[in-house]
Amino acid sequence: MMMRNTRSFLAVAGLMAVAVGCQGPADVTLTLADVQATVETPRYIDGSERQVLNVQCTVTAQNNTHQALSVETNFYSPFDGLSLVAMDSSGRELFRMGYIMHQSPYAPAQEKLLPPGETTKVLHFPMIPWDGDASEIALKLVGGFPGTAYAEGLESNTVVVLVRNAASSP
Repeated sequence: MMMRNTRSFLAVAGLMAVAVGCQGPADVTLTLADVQATVETPRYIDGSERQVLNVQCTVTAQNNTHQALSVETNFYSPFDGLSLVAMDSSGRELFRMGYIMHQSPYAPAQEKLLPPGETTKVLHFPMIPWDGDASEIALKLVGGFPGTAYAEGLESNTVVVLVRNAASSP
């Protein structure tokens, strides 16, 4: 009796999911491309120098929901819910930095639309403290689009890049 009730429940739940139009993880995807990582050693106002890593990348969000997603943000982009994750060659996480960490000023909550189809944006992650112990790192974007069914859990492809020194780069 218990088994039949369980099967009935699962069948009804499945039909409800189809009727409601549940969205799966492939409805919104992230693709990371054109990644550059450059080390600089700026001189601070106190005269000290510390290495920092600047990362620039292109992200493409593929929205296959057939409708615009209304993303909540306190800044200016639907991509504000994403974070950059860096790993060394052994897979150890080196750092995780939110895209909004360098943005200012904080603005009142607002909505930005992520339209159906592809939306591409160049993202900058500046002034990440860097100890210079890796010449090659793997980078990916994680996070989501706050205020939507995709507020978390998205992850881009991983891209391995060489860390360049700004002083020796053309």
